[in-house]
Amino acid sequence: MEKPRRAGAPPPLLEERGRAIGLTPAGVLSWRLTRGTRIADPATTEKVYAEMREIAAGAADGRILLDQVADIVRDDIARVGANTAAMAAQDGFTLTNSTRVNGVWQKAPGGPRQISFKREVFGHSLTDDEVEELLSGGLVTFQGTDQKGSPVPVTGKIDLYDYNGKTYAGFQRARADRPDKFSGVSFTPDEIAALLAGKNVTRHDFINKKGDQYTGDVLWDAVAKKIKFVPRPAGPGRFSGVDFTPAEVDRLLGGGRVTRSDFVSKAGRQYSATVFWDAKAQKIGFEPHDKPGAGGVKRRRR
Repeated sequence: MEKPRRAGAPPPLLEERGRAIGLTPAGVLSWRLTRGTRIADPATTEKVYAEMREIAAGAADGRILLDQVADIVRDDIARVGANTAAMAAQDGFTLTNSTRVNGVWQKAPGGPRQISFKREVFGHSLTDDEVEELLSGGLVTFQGTDQKGSPVPVTGKIDLYDYNGKTYAGFQRARADRPDKFSGVSFTPDEIAALLAGKNVTRHDFINKKGDQYTGDVLWDAVAKKIKFVPRPAGPGRFSGVDFTPAEVDRLLGGGRVTRSDFVSKAGRQYSATVFWDAKAQKIGFEPHDKPGAGGVKRRRR
């Protein structure tokens, strides 16, 4: 009479067949998957256990055994993959990527270790080549999506992170080592040098989510390793139907004046005027050219 199997226990690999013992269906599958691997060889298992006993007795260096076992696992992962592909070809089934990846993280703190992590990251399903690169300790870059579904380039690696008081290993987005890009703009070498030196950089061609250009100041947070936007005070961006050019904005903020002949009055008539920026009042002051007054030109602010 067959013994009842404990709930959650893995299926047995062997079964009694009269006076003989044979492989169960799970046993056949296990044999086909691990055929040719070193870890399935009893001689290899006994050799590893013998060396572990020597380490426990202080007669051997555990680091050497760890490197040897890591080599065995790497080779066996490749062998199991080849066996799986052969099974798919022989049995006529299609391989699909699992929702989780299981493998040995070679660059784990303290030495190689077995980990499991999600294959789907930032809306992208990691390919087998990307998984191999990540497990070896490398970086991968792909086109992913952010929380709003917008396309975004993602560069990352396997790293440790904390969640609910526990530490896990998984894909983590890599932090930039220097400020190369922000809001659709690639910085020049001089701008990168200025940001790394702790200085603000002003650009007039940043692009918002609607695709519109805007002017802004940014700085580099060396601790958080990210670019921060510095809100600007109200400035002379537009006046009387005219949008100032970036050069004109800089001139006005620097205390200079700008003359334009295409300002438009409330009545829809174009007029010429010289404008300046009143930093204290945070308003634009102007001198109309075609409206003389006694003792000079009357100034008005809007």
